[in-house]
Amino acid sequence: MLRRRFLAAVVLAVAGAAAGQETDRQAALERLGIVGGGSRLAPEYWERQKRLEEDVALAHERLDKALARWNELR
Repeated sequence: MLRRRFLAAVVLAVAGAAAGQETDRQAALERLGIVGGGSRLAPEYWERQKRLEEDVALAHERLDKALARWNELR
């Protein structure tokens, strides 16, 4: 029972990290106006994207380890 809860928590962490990443990409609130009337994304946006990608990678790594441990215990 405890193992299933742990696995469920890890899976939810992966899903949450991926959802946060996608939501943030779609929002793109950090736009800067440029000469000529266009816009571009601010450097802070790209830094945040990098952090979110790292969070997703870490969550996937945790999931892989949890699944490997789960399979060892079966």
